[in-house]
Amino acid sequence: MPRFIHRADIAVIIAVVLYVGSFLVLSRIGIREAQRYHSHGYYFIEPTNTSRDDIHFSLYVFFWPLVQIDYFFNGGIGPATPPLREMN
Repeated sequence: MPRFIHRADIAVIIAVVLYVGSFLVLSRIGIREAQRYHSHGYYFIEPTNTSRDDIHFSLYVFFWPLVQIDYFFNGGIGPATPPLREMN
């Protein structure tokens, strides 16, 4: 008895591929930049201002399960914390 793929199955597969794919693209770009500047962590997006810091942190939370899996298998480098700003 063949199993038919339903629209919900296709939607889940597409969502998982987009989730993992976007993590891999953003993290690999960040890792390359971190290695280029000899940094101990990478950024999902460049932290040029406080709004981008917030976006980086939101992406870290969103991708947290994949960050943990990636850190376990690749070891060593993970997302960096945003720089401290407006310190007197």
